[in-house]
Amino acid sequence: MRRRETHSEGLRVYAHVEAYPRFDIQEASRALRAGTPDVVWQDRQVKNIGLAVPIWENRNRLFLSYIFEDTPNMDACRGSQRFDVVYDGPFERFHKPYLICPSCKDKVQFVCFKDEVWLCRTCHGLKNRTALIGTKARRSEQAAELERVLVDPDTRTLARPSGMHQATYQRKRARLSKLNKQLSHERVDASTDYAFVITAQWRKASASELESAGADWDKRHAPATAASRPLVTPSLLTEDDQDPD
Repeated sequence: MRRRETHSEGLRVYAHVEAYPRFDIQEASRALRAGTPDVVWQDRQVKNIGLAVPIWENRNRLFLSYIFEDTPNMDACRGSQRFDVVYDGPFERFHKPYLICPSCKDKVQFVCFKDEVWLCRTCHGLKNRTALIGTKARRSEQAAELERVLVDPDTRTLARPSGMHQATYQRKRARLSKLNKQLSHERVDASTDYAFVITAQWRKASASELESAGADWDKRHAPATAASRPLVTPSLLTEDDQDPD
């Protein structure tokens, strides 16, 4: 199911969830209904490090094909994995979906890709970044993000951004004021151990992204075969990979 492209010596092991690609089934469900079928993972420099396409086989089974570039903590690889899906009610359109972790069988909202397998964060031994960086660093980052949104770049003063409701602006401004008081106007940077962060974007991959992936990912959106199997692009996976069972 998986194929390693290269091997990098000295891969770094991070303790925070955000350092690894995450596949969120509830984000996926909303995106697929909205017609944005691809998920692209990027680092903080907005560099694409991965691309994946989920396909529903039926309401309780999802097939995910993925490809990743080298990162500080991960070798380049490509492959596929199936997931069981359950819901918090009888109707999938009106109730939230959850993934069943392939290892512990717990019901989870998202899985992380680490050591070339998708598992829940508990099975991978990962924690949220905010729980690791410390209170002051967390508050400093929250204050910096609020300033990015609220401070006018020309006047360097607080101003309500265009399109933001007055009530929202006042709430964010009050939050920024509270954070500055808690920090005594002294900012603390998080440790560089937690600087590497990967985020996901749900959208249709561009032509250049498809080209860099080395495969025609659009072919994966074709209907499943009579055996309810998703189509797999031969140029992406090996012959061994093409039978995901």
